[in-house]
Amino acid sequence: MSVLVVSTYAESQYGLRAIRAGAAGYLTKASAPEELVRAVRSLMQSGRYISETIGATLAEYVQDDWAGPLHERLSDRELEVLRRLAAGRTVSDIADDLSLSVNTVSTYRSRLVEKLGVRTIADLVRYALEHKLFD
Repeated sequence: MSVLVVSTYAESQYGLRAIRAGAAGYLTKASAPEELVRAVRSLMQSGRYISETIGATLAEYVQDDWAGPLHERLSDRELEVLRRLAAGRTVSDIADDLSLSVNTVSTYRSRLVEKLGVRTIADLVRYALEHKLFD
């Protein structure tokens, strides 16, 4: 069964993640009705729908010289930890929220610092704010 995700979130922020998580396609609620019709037809014919925006993002993503935002390379769990850190949650709080050990959350935090090229938790928060990664 093909699942087309229709969301209020921008394709550039969540579309690629939805596809990686197994969605057959992704549209925003602001998409034109014609786009929805194209998506449904594509799903019926091929079982997939990739918009131009997500297609371009996918093309960049598979290239070695990825020019997209660094957070697009994070795992879903790393992104979740980043969002919670940026929202002011402590490592212990996050561990409790996600049913993980404090050591595991600390490892995620270390990976975030390395992958995003920052030095401190304050830098992580600034990155998350600049890229609007949490509500």
